[in-house]
Amino acid sequence: MSNTIKFLVVIMTAVVIMSDCVASGPPAQLLKNHDHAALVKWYEQKAATLRDDAEEMRAMARMTDNYDERGLYVDRLGLTMHCNDLADDYLKAGEKAEELARIHKILSKDKNAQ
Repeated sequence: MSNTIKFLVVIMTAVVIMSDCVASGPPAQLLKNHDHAALVKWYEQKAATLRDDAEEMRAMARMTDNYDERGLYVDRLGLTMHCNDLADDYLKAGEKAEELARIHKILSKDKNAQ
């Protein structure tokens, strides 16, 4: 595969990952029904997905480190930095999802105690 195609695959993958992250939110029906147990599972799954996405972005950053500059000119340092920034953002979002899972776990226990 040519380096230009590899570069385009990296960019397209980042776009798809970001669009998925932005478009999805907690299921409205679970929130409406105060189904905290289901929300715990949802947020735990989201946290795991975000950690996977972060690792994928770190892998892309490593790929850009090795990018061959023949053909399409690319600012490798900038591209690597963007990939690492996205990985950091995914990790932070995963931590927030874990926090929300913990909150809903507490709310679930409170709801069951009543």
